[in-house]
Amino acid sequence: LYPAALGVLVASRSYGVVRSAVVPRLLPPRFSLVKANSRVTLGGLLATGVAAPIGAGLQALGPRYPLYGAFVIFIAGTFLSFTLPPKVDSAKGEDRALLVADEEHLHGPQLIKDKVRRPGLRTVGTAVTHALGANAALRCLSGFLIFFLAFLLREHPLTGESAAVSLGIVGVSAGAGNALGTAVGAWLKSRAPEIIIVTVVACV
Repeated sequence: LYPAALGVLVASRSYGVVRSAVVPRLLPPRFSLVKANSRVTLGGLLATGVAAPIGAGLQALGPRYPLYGAFVIFIAGTFLSFTLPPKVDSAKGEDRALLVADEEHLHGPQLIKDKVRRPGLRTVGTAVTHALGANAALRCLSGFLIFFLAFLLREHPLTGESAAVSLGIVGVSAGAGNALGTAVGAWLKSRAPEIIIVTVVACV
């Protein structure tokens, strides 16, 4: 079962990566990326809440059946992705971002008047670079905790609960925390992003 569970986890992470790449290209007019990501995340949490009873019913049939159900869902999502507009695979009109500050960013435009800049590139600010690093650290931590808690609760479940119920409690708690973080992030928007990033990483 563990290879199958790993495959479902990899498919779930792959969905997250693809979603992050597709959503910015399908934004409706006058619709911010923050709002779109918040709605997508909340929609995913609602779908998880709906699927939880179904997964519990499949678990009653056997431990492998929830994995079969997840496999069917991912296959259906794969075929539905073929119906997306063609622009999701096109980078036409988009600028390539540099994750390091160029000389103009560091020293000002007056010091590079005699140098020719590469066309079509733009440099992102330090806040974006810091956000990427912080997000990568949080992703690594969350991935480690998923595996760590799965094996820990299998051998040492919560007091008075089975391993399956303990994992369910942890999953519900993680979903509630994700929903709360999404709501707070949508409310904060871009107020002092670097302070928010450092505060969140310090709290974690």
